[in-house]
Amino acid sequence: MLRRYIYWLALLPCAVLLCGCDLLDCTGTSSVKLRFQFYDSSGNTCYLPDSLTVTAAGTDSILLNRKMMAYEVELPMSYMMDADTFLLRHSGEDYVETDSLIVKKDNYQYFESPDCPTRVMHTINDAYCSDEWIDSVRIVERKVGFEDVIHLRIYIRD
Repeated sequence: MLRRYIYWLALLPCAVLLCGCDLLDCTGTSSVKLRFQFYDSSGNTCYLPDSLTVTAAGTDSILLNRKMMAYEVELPMSYMMDADTFLLRHSGEDYVETDSLIVKKDNYQYFESPDCPTRVMHTINDAYCSDEWIDSVRIVERKVGFEDVIHLRIYIRD
C-alpha cells in the first residue's frame, strides 16, 4: 500500500508540470497590428484595382510588397515612436501614386504573467494622410491590441 502512495506522489509533480505547460495560453502569441480597410466615396468597402506596396518612412523596410486587389491591410507598429509614417504606393501599368499615412499614438506595455512575453499595445490619437490618392482617414477603434478589429477606414479618391 505504501508503495502505491509513493508511486502516485512521484508522478504528481510530473503531471502538474505537464498540465501547467498545456494550460498556459499567453495572448502574447497573438500579434499586435494596425488594421485598416479601403472605402470608396459612398462608404462601401472596395478593392484597390492594382498593386499596393507599403514601406515605413525613413527606413528601407517593406511591410507589404505588391499586394494585389487589397481591401484590408495589417501592419506592425513601432514600439518607441509617438507616430508612425507609412508610405502607401499604389501602382498599375501606367501610373504610380504614393501617399503617406501618419498615425499618432501612445505606446504602453502589456504584462500578462511572468511566463508570457511583455507586449507593446497602442492607443491611436490621430491619423491623417497626405491627400495624393487617399481622400481621408477615419479612426474606428483607437485601441490596438490583440483583438481582430478594423482600426482605420481609408477613403480613396474616385
